Amino acid sequence: MIYRILILIMGVFLPFICVFVELTTRMCSNAFMNPLPHLGYVCAYLYISVSTIYFLSCMRKIHAGKEISLKRAFILLGINSIFSLYFSIFFLPLLPLSFIAILILGLGLCSLSPFISSIISLYIFYNFKKYAKSIDFISVKRYMFYGLFLGCFFVIGLELYEFSYRYIANAALDSKHRYHQESLSIFRIGLFRERIVINPELNYRDSIGILPKFIRIRRGLHFDTEELYFRVTGELRKSAILNDYLEHSPSSFDIHQGDDVVGDIQEDLYMKESILNASIDGKSALSYSEWTMVFSNESYLNQEARAEILLPPGSVVTRLTLWVEGEEREAAFASRGKTSGAYKEIVAQQRDPVLVTTRGRDRVFVQCFPVLPKQSMKIRFGYTTPLVLDRSKQGHYIEPKILDRNFKYKGLNIHEVWLESDANFISRNEDFKVILRDGVYVYHEKFESDYFDNEPNSFDVLRDKQQDDYWVVDPLNEEAYITQHIYQYSVDPVDKYLIVVDTSQSMAKHKSLIIDQLRTMENKVDLVIFVAQDDGCKEISIDELVEYDFIGGRNNIYALENAVHAALEEPSSHILWLHGPQLFDFEDQYSLYNSLVRNKNDIYIKSFQFDPGVNAISSFTSLSGYFQHWRKLKSTEDDFSDFLHFYLAEIPMWCFKREKVFKQPAGEEGSKHIARLWANEYIWQEHRKYGQKNYDDLVSLGASYQLVTPVTGAVVLENEQQYENAGLQPVNAGSVPGIPEPNFILLILMLTPFILFIIKKKNI
Repeated sequence: MIYRILILIMGVFLPFICVFVELTTRMCSNAFMNPLPHLGYVCAYLYISVSTIYFLSCMRKIHAGKEISLKRAFILLGINSIFSLYFSIFFLPLLPLSFIAILILGLGLCSLSPFISSIISLYIFYNFKKYAKSIDFISVKRYMFYGLFLGCFFVIGLELYEFSYRYIANAALDSKHRYHQESLSIFRIGLFRERIVINPELNYRDSIGILPKFIRIRRGLHFDTEELYFRVTGELRKSAILNDYLEHSPSSFDIHQGDDVVGDIQEDLYMKESILNASIDGKSALSYSEWTMVFSNESYLNQEARAEILLPPGSVVTRLTLWVEGEEREAAFASRGKTSGAYKEIVAQQRDPVLVTTRGRDRVFVQCFPVLPKQSMKIRFGYTTPLVLDRSKQGHYIEPKILDRNFKYKGLNIHEVWLESDANFISRNEDFKVILRDGVYVYHEKFESDYFDNEPNSFDVLRDKQQDDYWVVDPLNEEAYITQHIYQYSVDPVDKYLIVVDTSQSMAKHKSLIIDQLRTMENKVDLVIFVAQDDGCKEISIDELVEYDFIGGRNNIYALENAVHAALEEPSSHILWLHGPQLFDFEDQYSLYNSLVRNKNDIYIKSFQFDPGVNAISSFTSLSGYFQHWRKLKSTEDDFSDFLHFYLAEIPMWCFKREKVFKQPAGEEGSKHIARLWANEYIWQEHRKYGQKNYDDLVSLGASYQLVTPVTGAVVLENEQQYENAGLQPVNAGSVPGIPEPNFILLILMLTPFILFIIKKKNI
C-alpha cells in the first residue's frame, strides 16, 4: 500500500505539479533552460503522469487476481520509459543541484521528476514481467518494443521540430544566409509563432532539444528570441500573448535588477499613486513640474521599479527626491558613471537608492530599489521645461508620457494632475476645465491608470504680455547674466532632401499619408528616398514606395547611415527620418555614430516619430545629440505637414536663444529656471561637438546647476555614509526648485474665500 502511495505521489502528482508550476511561473525557464517550449513537450511530460495512473490501476487488478491487457500495458509502458529517459538525459547535469535545492521554493522538482519517473517505470516493468511469466511473456514482450519504438518516433519528431525551428530562426536573423528572406516569411505567416514568444528572455540560447544543443556547440546554432520576435512582428515580446494555450503573465523573476533596461512587467509590482504638479510661468515662457510616484510591492521579494519617460521638448530634470522612513532625501548630481555605479553598488546591498539618467533628448530613465515586500516606496523628480511656442504670445504646456515600464497600475483613478499658471491656459479637450482663483489659473483632475501611457495632453498657454527678452542673474556667478530671447526662425532652403522611411509594420497605417506628402514635395525639390529593409537599405522612387511592403520590424540604422554618407557628398541637404517607435536595441549604433563624427559638417537627423513609444536609436548616448525631434501638438496629419513645410523653408518656428553675458542686458528679469535651461542646452551642444574632450568641465557644470544631462545623473542614497563611500554630496534642500504640495494648494484655495470674508468683515 505504501509503495502505491509513493508511486502516486512521485509518478503522478509530481510531474503534473512540475508542468503546472513551470507553465504559470516559468521558474526553470528563467533560471536554467526551457523544458516546455511548446505543446508537444507539454504533452510528453504530462503523459508520464497519465500513464502512471493507468499502470497503478493495472497493478491493483493484478493483485486482485483480475486479468489486464498486457499488450496495451507494455506499449504504454514503453512510451513512458522513453519519455522519462529522454527528459532524464537532458536534466542529468542539473541533478546534483536539484537534490540540494529541492527544499527551496520547489526548485529542482522539474529536473528530478523525469529521473524519478524512470525508476518508477523500471519498477512497474518488473511487476508486469513477473505477472506475464505466469501467462505468456514471450508473446507479449514484443509489445514493449512497439511502445519503445513509438516513444522514440515521437521524441525524434520533437527533435526534428526543434532543430527545424532553430535552423530557420538562425537563417531569419542571418542576412548572409541563403534562405534568409524565406525564413523570415515562414515566421511572418504564423509558423513557430508560439516559440518566439514563450522562450525566456534570459536563456534564449538554451532549449530542451538534445540534437539542436549538440549542433549548436559545433556550428553556433543559437539566436536572440527578442530580436527575432521584433523582426517578425514589429513589436516587443513582452507586449504579446504567449501562445494559444498559455496567456502572457508577468514575470516572477527580475533578471534586469540594477541594469538600465526596463525589462518585463513584474508580478505584484504596482504604481498605486501618481501626482503631477506643475507651475507655468507664462511671462518667461517656461514651466517647472514635479512628478511624485508611489510604488507598492505585494510579493515577498524585494523588487525594482523602472520606467522610461518622455518629457516635453527641451526639458531637463533638476530635482530628485526619495522618502526614507517618511523623511525627504535630496539627490546628489555627479557624472553619469559615478551616479550609476553608486546606484548599482547600493542595489547589490539591498538598500534604498533611486537613480535618474537621460535616454536621449527629452527622455529619462527612472529606477528605484528596493520596493520592500508588502510595503511602498515614494519618489519625486522635478523637471524644467520651456513652453513650445507656435507664436510669440502663445505657447504650449505638454504633459509627460510613460514610454515603457516594468510595473502595473493598481486602481482606476491613480493619476492626479495639478496645474497652476500666472497666464490663462486652455486645454484642447473640452472636458478639461480651468478655473481662476485670486489671479492664478488652476487646473485639477484625476485620470485612469493608462492616462500617461497614451498620447500626452497639451494646454495652450496665452502669454498676456508681448515681451521677448528676459534675463536672470547667473546663480553661479553674480557678475554674469543668462539672457533669453524669443525669435522667429526659418531654415535655409537646400538643394536635396534625403528621406529615410521606416518600413516596419507599425508604419503601415501611415503609408498613404507619407506617399501623398512626398508627392507634393517631389514637385518642389529633389528627393532621394531610402527605405529600411530586413537587413540593409534600398534607394527607391515614390512609385516603388507605393508597392513596398511595410512588414515586421526593420533595422533603420543602415538606411540612416546611407543617408549620412549621401549628405557628406551633398552638404546642402536635409536628412528627414520618418519612423515609428524603435523598440529593439540593435548592435549597429556605433557604425552610425562613426559615420556622423567623421564629417566636418553639422549633420543633424531631423526625426518625425508618428506614434509614441521608445526610440532605441536616438536613446543611444553617443548618438542622442545628432537627432532633432519634431514636437507633437496637433493631429498626426497636421504635425507631419508642419514638419515638412518647416524644412522646406515655407513656414517659420518660434525659438529660444539663451546665452551668458557679463553686462546688464535689456528686457525684464525672468524666472531662475532660465539659467538651468541655458546650462542644459549648452551641455548638449558641447557634448555633441567635442565628445569626451571637455567631459570633466561639462560634468562640473551639470552638477553645479543640478541637472540630469548626457554627462550627469542624479542619485538618492539612504544615508550619509553611503554618499561618503560613493564620493558623492547630496544637494542642499534649500537650493533645489520646488512648488507646494497639491494638498497644500487645495487647502489654500479652500481657505481663501473664508479669509477674504474675515478681512472684509473687520473692515466693516
